[in-house]
Amino acid sequence: MSLIIPAYNAERTIKRCLDSVLKQDEKPFEIIVVNDCSTDNTDCILSDYGEKESMVKILKNEINSGVSASRNLGLRYAQGDYVMFMDSDDYLMPDAISYLQKCISDSKADVIVSGINHLFADESSQQLLPDDRVLGLHHAPLLPLQLGAPLYTHNHLFSRDMPYGSFDTKKRLLEDREFIASLYKKAQSVFIYI
Repeated sequence: MSLIIPAYNAERTIKRCLDSVLKQDEKPFEIIVVNDCSTDNTDCILSDYGEKESMVKILKNEINSGVSASRNLGLRYAQGDYVMFMDSDDYLMPDAISYLQKCISDSKADVIVSGINHLFADESSQQLLPDDRVLGLHHAPLLPLQLGAPLYTHNHLFSRDMPYGSFDTKKRLLEDREFIASLYKKAQSVFIYI
């Protein structure tokens, strides 16, 4: 599994993000962090992780290009069988990767979808879960709204064997939803779990 993390001025959150991945019982094949010309201490923090952890690969945009271009750069370098995105302020629950690996081996689906838990600055949270009626394996092509799954890049894992395209670098908002919708159209199977 390749985990791709775009980072821009993420000095306050990137350590927690990377540590949550590195502390997993089962590790991803690689963690690709794309520094989008940060002007804070992000570059120094990433250099430290890149030197200490062989699975952490640091890429840099030549100019500040936005999250879509950063994700596309990560996709070009990804080597894992499956790809997942995280944002630099996201973090994983302790057993997340082993659970995802089990979903991959059990379902062999092109796309795997999970619920997510949004945590807010005031420490409140909101769970966004797929509708119970759609849990399990589905054969595609499907429209994401048919499944009632939250449309974020960080709750979708997809096979590099399927044609997945790229992010529209001209879009600054909802670019992830367009990318995810295209995955559903191209996938042969989608596995949804909570």
